[in-house]
Order: sequence, then structure tokens, then C-alpha cells
Amino acid sequence: MLATHAHTVRTMRLHQTENWHHMLRAAQRTWRLVCDLGLDLHDLRLKSYPAPSYRLDRLYGNQWLAIGDAASAYDPITAQGIIKSLSNGVSAADAIRNRLNGDPHALEAFSQIVHAQYHQYLHMRHHFYCLEQRWPESDFWRHCAQQSNLA
Repeated sequence: MLATHAHTVRTMRLHQTENWHHMLRAAQRTWRLVCDLGLDLHDLRLKSYPAPSYRLDRLYGNQWLAIGDAASAYDPITAQGIIKSLSNGVSAADAIRNRLNGDPHALEAFSQIVHAQYHQYLHMRHHFYCLEQRWPESDFWRHCAQQSNLA
């Protein structure tokens, strides 16, 4: 899996196979990794999937509770998604147990945890994106830093 932003795909026309192959060859380290796998470039199929950061405004209702990626998702580049989902799963289990044991505020408490974690993630994402200085001319990293400012 290689990740980029929709803006980069549009700007560099990476949805066109030849452009994608050209850029892959130009990324020397990544290209060497692909070559080391012994893959034929023509066997590589382009598939794209959106992976936005988001958080639901409402995480629970009558007889339902959103957890994991149904509740929120983090940018894959931050490598926080699995940790977030496991943490949310444990917190959700506690909230459900507490609700079943009569705590009328248990689901709201879970919701506040998810909202606070997402807010913390946005700050962390911005911090890490701004730390990246190895490629100052990179549209990709410039876009990351700009977009993280908007959140």
C-alpha cells in the first residue's frame, strides 16, 4: 500500500497508469523496494480508497454505540488507527457494562473520551506534519501541513 492525498493524485494525474509508473520509478528508494519484491510493473494494479480523518458528532443513541472506525478514523500516515480502535473497543466495553449496570451517563462519558482523543490526535498530527522537513519542496508534505492547520 502506498498512500497519498486526492489533491496529489489530481495534480500529478496519478490515476493514469503511465504517470503512476513514472513517479514510482522516480521515487528511487520505493522503486528499489518494489523491485526487491520481484514484481512486474505491469502486474501492479492501481486501486484507490479514501482514508480521511473524521469523527462522528454523535456516537450513541437509543440502543446503539459507534466504536472503532465507525466512530472516528485517523490519517493512516500517523499510524495511530489500530491503537485508537483497540483503545476505543476497551472504553466502549466499559461504557456498555456501566450502562447495563444502571449508569445513565456511561455512553456520554465514552463519547467525551472519543471526542477528546480525536482533538488530541489533530494536535499530534499537525505537530508531526510540521516536523517533517526532509522534503521542503514536496507538494505532498506541504499539503499535509496546510490541511492539518485547518482541522
